[in-house]
Amino acid sequence: MSGVSSISIIWFLFAAVFFYLAYVHWRYSQTPIRPFRLRQKGGPGTEGQAPQEDPHLKEFIEDFNQYLQIINSNTKQQNQAAFGGYLVAGLVALTTLGLIVVR
Repeated sequence: MSGVSSISIIWFLFAAVFFYLAYVHWRYSQTPIRPFRLRQKGGPGTEGQAPQEDPHLKEFIEDFNQYLQIINSNTKQQNQAAFGGYLVAGLVALTTLGLIVVR
């Protein structure tokens, strides 16, 4: 009898860990990297003013923000896939726990 209860505790811990990891990856998939913005250095009165940009700098910022969008999309997909995998693993662990308890 003691063996069944210790195995049940182990499967419960596995399920808890898998569900926690699923939650963590779901939260990561909801948090993108913010776009890059060039800020102007200066005194207290210059905050919020757009800096003087040359065309090369403006082109770099646009390219970099497009790169960040690609990275955000890929990271979101990877985290959603990990979320799905951990969710399935947690459900399998709960199913196994249920089968052990019922038996």
